[in-house]
Amino acid sequence: MNWTELAPFASIAALLVNLGALAVAYGKMTQKVDGLDEKVTDNEAHIERALVEIRAFEMEATRKFATSESIARLEDKMDKVAERIDRVLELRRQ
Repeated sequence: MNWTELAPFASIAALLVNLGALAVAYGKMTQKVDGLDEKVTDNEAHIERALVEIRAFEMEATRKFATSESIARLEDKMDKVAERIDRVLELRRQ
């Protein structure tokens, strides 16, 4: 056999090597995608836990500390009470 007769066999061997490399690359890619899917699931779980913690903290903070809205409401009520006291005092002076 000479080299020209071996050329088709060499081409077939090269094709098989390339197909094997593609199969290995596909397997590696599939592994990485699966790993990324797991990471996304873990991250979603961490985000959900963090949101639960934040909501709990917000609820505790609103129970313990006055917010600007509650202070504004108190100021309005105090102004109304002060106006009523002023009216009562005015009426008593007359």
